[in-house]
Amino acid sequence: MTSEEYLQLYKKLPLDLKDSLDSEETWDMLYNICEKNNILDKHQRIIEWACDVLLGILPPNEFREKLIKELEIEPEMEKKVFREIFRYIFFPVKRSLAELYKMEIALPGAMPEAAPEEKEKAEGEDIYREPIE
Repeated sequence: MTSEEYLQLYKKLPLDLKDSLDSEETWDMLYNICEKNNILDKHQRIIEWACDVLLGILPPNEFREKLIKELEIEPEMEKKVFREIFRYIFFPVKRSLAELYKMEIALPGAMPEAAPEEKEKAEGEDIYREPIE
């Protein structure tokens, strides 16, 4: 992509995604995550991919796939790095990312949401409770 194409994408973003991209704190956080996990040599690629996620180019699930396939780090390390990046970089702008990608974005390792029919049962009358008079 050209810098002009990146700029056009940036202009269309919601304010919180722009703020995240413009924030020195975001990039410091990524650096710190890489440093803490001894993968500073892979820092630049991780920054590029995180930037692509925030711009709407790379869906978060594909970001994780890139960590697995292209960084060649141990699975446990990949999982830890992804969780930290998700928690500190993507989760604060989760709603905007979900809108941008038109997909549900859940915290890694979180319990899946109940199926609609299970929700209806849960919201209905509890057959195990005795009525209060």
